[in-house]
Amino acid sequence: MYTLLNNNLNITENHLKILSLFSSGYNKSLYIREVNRMLEISPRTAQLILNDLETKGILESIMRGKIKTYTLRKNQMSKYYLTLIEVYKTTIFMDNNSLAREITERILPLISGIGLIFGSYAKGDQRDGSDLDIFLAGHADTRKIREVSKTYGLDINLVVYPLEKYKSVIDKDILLKEILENHIAISNIDEFVSSVIENE
Repeated sequence: MYTLLNNNLNITENHLKILSLFSSGYNKSLYIREVNRMLEISPRTAQLILNDLETKGILESIMRGKIKTYTLRKNQMSKYYLTLIEVYKTTIFMDNNSLAREITERILPLISGIGLIFGSYAKGDQRDGSDLDIFLAGHADTRKIREVSKTYGLDINLVVYPLEKYKSVIDKDILLKEILENHIAISNIDEFVSSVIENE
């Protein structure tokens, strides 16, 4: 165990930020200049990190004319890294949204299944009075969640799909496609990542 802990992942914050781009929709095809523009990092840094992620087996590249584009590989190693990325995104979100964090902590015992925040909060453009949109693939105690909503004076818009329905429509449902583009995972993150990877 100690030997394992002496090894390093050799990833930087920029690695995490770049991988986060690929978790938006899970179907992105990005080239170096796009990553450079979206994250305001140098093209050289973007290229080195994209190449490193390809070497690690998380991304794969193809040439489109003279432009090299990168997409996610659908394998077990990608699942490990993407689970890390979803936790990274959730940690940043909760650190910057104290009210959403407090509400989430109150409702987590009331839900079972895959839970995702979506809508304005996930996009980062919520305003005073914005609903907290939560998608759940599983079950929820809706009555108690309504009580939490009243306690905090914040409307919780809860959308619940049975888990089997979610898995059968994940690549077809318009709402789910929108949620995959902008989401913050709050429960069963590893199961969420697996469900997306396996349906791509």
